[in-house]
Amino acid sequence: MKIEEPNYEWLEGRACENDKNGPYLLPIDSGEIDKLDFQHYIIRYVLTSYFTAPIDMSKVEKVCGCGSGIWTMENATMFPKTSFVGIDVRTMVPEEIRPPNCEFRYCDIFEGLDFPRNHFDYIYQRSMLSSIPEKRWNYVIKELIRCTKPGGYVELTEMQIGLHNQGPYLKKLHRYVNKAFELRGIYQRTIKRLPKLLAKSGLVDVSVKSISIPCGHWGGQVGEWMRDNVIEVIKAYKLFCIKQGVIGGGNDKEGGSRRKEGTKGDNGEEKIVNDKRKHDERDEWDLDAEKAMEECEEFKSYNNVLIIVGRKPREGELVDTLKDFESEDLELRLKKLKVDELETENSNDKSERDGGEKAIEEADISDEEDLRDTEES
Repeated sequence: MKIEEPNYEWLEGRACENDKNGPYLLPIDSGEIDKLDFQHYIIRYVLTSYFTAPIDMSKVEKVCGCGSGIWTMENATMFPKTSFVGIDVRTMVPEEIRPPNCEFRYCDIFEGLDFPRNHFDYIYQRSMLSSIPEKRWNYVIKELIRCTKPGGYVELTEMQIGLHNQGPYLKKLHRYVNKAFELRGIYQRTIKRLPKLLAKSGLVDVSVKSISIPCGHWGGQVGEWMRDNVIEVIKAYKLFCIKQGVIGGGNDKEGGSRRKEGTKGDNGEEKIVNDKRKHDERDEWDLDAEKAMEECEEFKSYNNVLIIVGRKPREGELVDTLKDFESEDLELRLKKLKVDELETENSNDKSERDGGEKAIEEADISDEEDLRDTEES
């Protein structure tokens, strides 16, 4: 599958996709790759491992990963007899550092994975919560399962969108970010519904592990790492909010002014003028971000990482896919996430919050048709 490379625009001196409805929401540059790689090391540190699925990576044949490529390449280096494939709608992995048992492919998950049924022993997906609209998760999960061998595992690793124990400045920024995501049909409530979705889609032995990561000097070394990561995330979210029209901002390389609609010069053409409101919002964001990071120390802010693992039933295996999910232990783990509490603090529309359960469990008709077409091929 050939994915067209996007046109770029410059926001705040960074390259972004020149389409607010494009597949990649955040900057497309080395700074974004550095941020994703840093998140990789934080998650690996708190988990003390690369994955949690009960597999022997040295004995499996084919593994699929995604993202910046660092997880895929590091595992390929450690397990040279296993074949690894990394997929993403955008890729910036230099060929010269790619291990020989690792390849990367352009792939748009919304158009289906370009692999046959029962192809991979293990599929690892991370940090897609902020990229997949709520109504598309049903289709995405079914595609992951379709490409997994019977007896193989699917693992999802996701950070919540937003910190817990927010101060007033962080809450203010989070409201902007939530609004921008909601314009794309993306909601933070989705993370709590993924385990049940995996079970309903046919996986068994579904397990959930949640880990809290402190943000700030109060949390020691890992808290300082998380603080540095959140600073970069807030910078990237600012550009996302500008692109979605939630806050004002420029679109040239130096971060200059946009053309103000309806303002014409003597020759009848639109003039480039200074839109004070837009620049005030941008400057205010930066000031609020500084104060928000100070609040992380006072309020002892933290984030949760959720790891969900499920196994595809072996051929002829008779199972009740929801039985494991409804176990008391799993329900207690989900309750500890306190996602509902975070939604109450930051969401402005109760009807949107209440509608999520139905939205995520019902795929669009077009999604179901696409899935059938992919399976038939």
